Amino acid sequence: MYEHFAKDESLKELCEIFLGVDNHFFWHGQETFNGRPFSGEENAAKIASQLGGQTLEMILSNNKDYFEGLGIRYKDTERINGQRFNAPKLEEDGRLLSMLFALSAHGEIVHVVGGNDKRKSMGREIEEHLHPGIFRTIELPLMMLAEKVTTIKKVSPVDGRDLGVVTLAQEFERMHGQRSAGEVFREYVDTDRERAVAQRIKVQYDELREVAADPTSPSPPRNNQNSDRNFGL
Repeated sequence: MYEHFAKDESLKELCEIFLGVDNHFFWHGQETFNGRPFSGEENAAKIASQLGGQTLEMILSNNKDYFEGLGIRYKDTERINGQRFNAPKLEEDGRLLSMLFALSAHGEIVHVVGGNDKRKSMGREIEEHLHPGIFRTIELPLMMLAEKVTTIKKVSPVDGRDLGVVTLAQEFERMHGQRSAGEVFREYVDTDRERAVAQRIKVQYDELREVAADPTSPSPPRNNQNSDRNFGL
């Protein structure tokens, strides 16, 4: 999928799809809830549908032909509300798509959180909010760096019940303490190629937002690595 991020027009098409989402729903990949088997993806999609939002997987499903045309491979999941939601099978594709999703978010996002169950990582049980999942290691740091998201509304993964609102900075500190967002992102995204992709996505979103705000303005200069758009990567 990397080749699509290297071409301006392909990247613009991808970013336009994700910028069309107004209500971003993020979720943890829980395996159990209250001691019972549980699918974080499926329940997050159900709740997002009820509340008028979209998860990353729902965007992929709604644009299935387009993404399959890019060569992204999928795995089937259970049918949700009569639809079949698909998630990328390849970890690399999943990380790139998560970058697209996180950097397109703005305002208040919704996080479908779990209970106090522990999850396994490398054979060890750890607290769920410390699990090295995509939200904690890639999506949350990128949203901190992009500075477009202000607050996180937490909801129950079972019924979508409101569990309160926190600022993005508060949630980041809960998960990462006093570390910087750039430090966390670089720890988990340790290749120059992936970091460069995140940079290109950020620049493309900035350009699209500028044009949307003032359609008569000229297009800004393309990807200047020395500009303030580099946002700590």
